[in-house]
Amino acid sequence: MKCYSLVFVLAYFQCFSTETLQKLTIDEFLNSTQYKSLSLSPDADYLLVHSLRPVWESNRYEDALWLHQTKTRQKKLITSQLHSNIKPKWSPTGTWFYYLVNAVNERPQSSKNEKYLHLYNIISEETLLIDVGTQNPLAITWGNDDNSLYFISIASFQEDNKMNDEEWKDVIQYRQRKPTDSSTLYRIDIKNKDQKISVKITTIINIDFLVGELLLAPAENKLVFTSVSALVENPHDFEIYALDLRNISLLSKLTDNKVVEQNLQLSPDGKHLFFVTISLEPTGGKYNDKQNTLDSIDLTNGKIEHWGKGFNGNIRSYTIRSQGGIYILGQLGINVQLYVQQSSSKYVMLQHGWEGTYQLISSASSPHSLSIAFGHSSFERPFEIYFIEHINQLYVASNFSSIRLNCSIWNSCLR
Repeated sequence: MKCYSLVFVLAYFQCFSTETLQKLTIDEFLNSTQYKSLSLSPDADYLLVHSLRPVWESNRYEDALWLHQTKTRQKKLITSQLHSNIKPKWSPTGTWFYYLVNAVNERPQSSKNEKYLHLYNIISEETLLIDVGTQNPLAITWGNDDNSLYFISIASFQEDNKMNDEEWKDVIQYRQRKPTDSSTLYRIDIKNKDQKISVKITTIINIDFLVGELLLAPAENKLVFTSVSALVENPHDFEIYALDLRNISLLSKLTDNKVVEQNLQLSPDGKHLFFVTISLEPTGGKYNDKQNTLDSIDLTNGKIEHWGKGFNGNIRSYTIRSQGGIYILGQLGINVQLYVQQSSSKYVMLQHGWEGTYQLISSASSPHSLSIAFGHSSFERPFEIYFIEHINQLYVASNFSSIRLNCSIWNSCLR
């Protein structure tokens, strides 16, 4: 009996000695790299990664956009001045993706107020700059093909605000509406004739509120977008709208509740709009749910369905399955795990993988691909980016991170 006890004690201490983690230094913590977003191309051949790291000598953060080839593992730095508020997005064919940069002067001969939309071609490896003038895009989305885009910007310029302030000088107006509290929708058309590219920008319509997200629903020929406000006072300032492109006078409100809708995504058939809801109503109200939920709306009849059946935790993020249904990153306690739900009427199913926190998930939109990219961290694993070709490969996911977030033993800092 004593012999067995001694063996058990030795094995116990040996286990702890082999799993002792290296202590995290202050320098490692302060110089850690974070990952802000992921985006798989439609065929999953490429992966866009937005990384964020401090640059102490310049007293700033570096927002970098990396392009990874999922098969060859080659990577390329697209820009180290990525505009963090506009997430890069692939074109319908996956040949192009757009992004914005924070640089004031992108061309030596340009005026400092000019803005450019960047379109990168993965075949030619060249970037097309589209001059949008002094407009500051709030949201961007692709059109029906690779030759058209839509973007929304603030309708008025800062000069209008100055004139408004001068008119009401020394007068205090509570929650005064400003000229810059409205938006303008534009369409960009790109033509390539005889190897000469021409760009035409057309004003579509003025919208009487600010826009947070923009998405095209080709099957219904509609643009859907979220309304936002600088003041979080009235929950009805945060809703989802649809604009019929066949008749731009038809602007319809799709939601009417007391929650914030965000992270808009379309179903594979393009007829259902998914979105995450965040409650704004005080305690005791009808929509009193402090945990994020996931809903979808049928764009053909306006019917709203609730997703996440059987899951009582917080929905951190999600992505659309190419063959229908969704992948959910759901939080229970301190763990965030990956779940699958095939339809709103079926229960969510836990996908057994690593313990810890899954985050930043993206999936391929092609029906011929089941690939997924995601971020993961735990007490034993630092925050890194992984790629798998099927959900069953969670245990053997391939690591795509070149720079680790040295926070593996302080996992709470990732949440």
